[in-house]
Amino acid sequence: MNALFAALLTFASFSPAAENPANTPLAVGMYRLEDQNAVRVFVTNNNEDKVTVRIKDAHGNVVYTDVVKNYEKFGRKYVLSSLRKGQYTIEISNRNSVVTQQVIL
Repeated sequence: MNALFAALLTFASFSPAAENPANTPLAVGMYRLEDQNAVRVFVTNNNEDKVTVRIKDAHGNVVYTDVVKNYEKFGRKYVLSSLRKGQYTIEISNRNSVVTQQVIL
């Protein structure tokens, strides 16, 4: 599994109204920084609406929330060293799309 997290994971959600820039998909790239116990997230948010990043534990409880406003593109590093070992879900959303990725610490 560690090799999987070392690889670059790129994924996107798709919307049927892709011709309208305000409704185009939220595109997310993510990779694990093993040596720093962190995750680097890159987001393209074509409608420039706020983007919410949530980290949830295996029970669906939100353990961290970050709201990024008014950026078409941004990248952030989320340090996970304060979290207990286990499975987490990183959920990135705007008003049109939700993208999720599982992370195991």
